[in-house]
Amino acid sequence: MARKMVEVLACDICETDRKVTAVTIDGRQLDLCARHRQPITALLGRLRTAAATPAAKPEGAGKSEPIGIREWARAHGYEVADKGKIARHIADEYQAAHQSAQVVTVPFRAPAMAGSRNGGSIDS
Repeated sequence: MARKMVEVLACDICETDRKVTAVTIDGRQLDLCARHRQPITALLGRLRTAAATPAAKPEGAGKSEPIGIREWARAHGYEVADKGKIARHIADEYQAAHQSAQVVTVPFRAPAMAGSRNGGSIDS
């Protein structure tokens, strides 16, 4: 007796089997139909572009610390001398204004959608 096995890919979101393409996100494979693939790949493209674009440096950043603090302080209405010690409250405010943003890594989870066979989780 001969057996024939047929593997049918279905969209992980709506379970249709028309024009399904595998998309890998964060090392995990999603099988998506054209209706769901386009918005997800467009979003990923925007995220890649945003991640690759360097953030603008605040004014005064990247210069010798006292010079940068003095320029920042003058631009924000403080009176500072060209030489000498900078007042602690001015230096503290400069540091607070120039703290670098923290990078937070959030694992990708597909949103739960009606008709999803696994509640939207790609971990199952």
